[in-house]
Amino acid sequence: MSRKRRVFGCTSAKPFIVTSSEDASARFKILVVDDDPGVRKLLRAFLESLGHEVAEACDGRAVRNLCQNVAPDIVILDLMMPERDGIETIRMLTTEFPAIRRIVMSGTFHGVFLRVAEQLGAHAVLPKPFSMDELLLALTPTP
Repeated sequence: MSRKRRVFGCTSAKPFIVTSSEDASARFKILVVDDDPGVRKLLRAFLESLGHEVAEACDGRAVRNLCQNVAPDIVILDLMMPERDGIETIRMLTTEFPAIRRIVMSGTFHGVFLRVAEQLGAHAVLPKPFSMDELLLALTPTP
């Protein structure tokens, strides 16, 4: 499978990367938003191995622009990030991009904050650490 990688400047000091798969079996365009590059790298590798097209952002400020330009089907985002946190980002996504499926993950805040994220429009929540099976279940739309 051939891949093209484009590097863009993030609104913060860290870049985000869009990786596109030329494989026709790619099922979803997924945007992974987390300030931890290790988490982004792990999720990108796993999701691309399943045939998904993946874009990354290091914080919530880049999400609006990416949603307009990349048009993801799903956004997977962390709650705690610099600049614009996950709660603010979920509000924006729910209002401006209601068709995009929103999956929230958090290693710092469980319980109340994840429930708030659901109330604001998250379709699924994942307390960190989570298994790849739990991620797959969250990616599956419920009727």
